[in-house]
Amino acid sequence: MKDTILELNQAIQAAPDRFYGFGPVPLGLSEQATAEWVSEYIVGNSFKGIGELTPGSETQIEQLEPVFKALEDYHSLPIWVHTFNPVTLNGIKILMGLCQKYPAVPVIFGHMGGSNWMDAISFAKEHGQAYLDLSAAFTPLSVKTALTEVPEKCLFGSDAPFGEPQLCRQLIEFVSPSFTVTELALGGNIERLLRI
Repeated sequence: MKDTILELNQAIQAAPDRFYGFGPVPLGLSEQATAEWVSEYIVGNSFKGIGELTPGSETQIEQLEPVFKALEDYHSLPIWVHTFNPVTLNGIKILMGLCQKYPAVPVIFGHMGGSNWMDAISFAKEHGQAYLDLSAAFTPLSVKTALTEVPEKCLFGSDAPFGEPQLCRQLIEFVSPSFTVTELALGGNIERLLRI
């Protein structure tokens, strides 16, 4: 994982005016070790957040709690969690519970919950720190609903190389209720979240 951080730093340094990084955090560490990792490898490298973390089971989602605890000291650092398959609705509910337990930690629901997009949108509507990544959308209806219901919580993503960035952008532009909402999703929201 340290090699990944080194590679990410090299890519950012090649064009620091164009790229910001989200760094990885290993799951299963103690609270103290997780806090030290966040301090040294995330904050120490000026990353703007953590993720995308990809828990494959409910047990692994529960292992996110030390990361949430560590992020309480860094309110501007969001955590980006994969919430499409293999993450189940039960797993998403565990993540929602962590959001409620640690309300100061911004959380990005990667891929908007997949087939559980209605649950993710409903949660984001009620919880200020919950955001929705629009990449790998389950259906165009999910993107349209998110942009209509929680326009200030939607973040453009393409899931490249699996998704095509241009098509993802065009989907947002096509289903968005207004130009203002399109601009929020395509950059305004993430700029505000990351304070850039």
